[in-house]
Amino acid sequence: MFALVLLVRCRGYLECWDGWSWKAWTGWKTMLKLGTAGVMGNMGQWWSWEIAAGMAGNLGETPLAAHSVLQNVGFFTFPLTFGISTAATVRIGTLLGAGRGSMARTTSRAALTVAAALCVFIVCALVGLRSYWPRLYSPDPGVLGLAAQLAPVYAVYQVLTGFNFSLGGILNGCGRQQINANIGIVCWCACPFRPSCTDALDTWPFTDTGCARRRYVVGLPSGAVLCFLLAGGIFGLWWGLSLGLCFSVSVLACVVSRMDWQEQADKATARAKK
Repeated sequence: MFALVLLVRCRGYLECWDGWSWKAWTGWKTMLKLGTAGVMGNMGQWWSWEIAAGMAGNLGETPLAAHSVLQNVGFFTFPLTFGISTAATVRIGTLLGAGRGSMARTTSRAALTVAAALCVFIVCALVGLRSYWPRLYSPDPGVLGLAAQLAPVYAVYQVLTGFNFSLGGILNGCGRQQINANIGIVCWCACPFRPSCTDALDTWPFTDTGCARRRYVVGLPSGAVLCFLLAGGIFGLWWGLSLGLCFSVSVLACVVSRMDWQEQADKATARAKK
């Protein structure tokens, strides 16, 4: 509400928007297609968190409490890494729309560099202060001890999350939300992929049968196996979630590294002229 009041009072929107018109009802098909893919790309990881919480509940009160502590800490680190993703999306989209592919590539590298620096800070805070921050959520010695033991595993998860958000933001800026949607959903279950199939990831939903010859079971299935079948407990659950993110980051990095930035700029310019 504060942002809305500030926008109306400053009237800065008049520089780029001249009011309502019937054109606002055009282009909805493209917007819904990109919007749906963007939502699915983000919700894949969130859904995995909710399912993982249910799995942790079967391990007992102390593992569930420690799991909840880590999830609550994630609500503090999430805006930091997601902010880099959003900034990369906006900046890269603007540059591609202006036909400046080389600058968009430089921006993508800058986003990944900032994400790496932020991840180092998060890891140092999580691991270095692991005897302190769990006390914000529970006074129970068992929960505090288990949360401190889980901190290194959770730090790995947070590093992968930072790069996953940044790489996803880069692709969103290129208008390739379908890739994030496919990976965000598929990487938590059976994941068909080989490096030669990166172009097929642009289709939604992912249906390329040639790429389905190789399947990597990651994410929640791996977490379930490590947690229950191999008796890894809550540690196995978080390693499984990290494995799913590792797959996602690997695929996204492969796609971004193989991307022709000038081609993306040409496509963006053509879309802007429609």
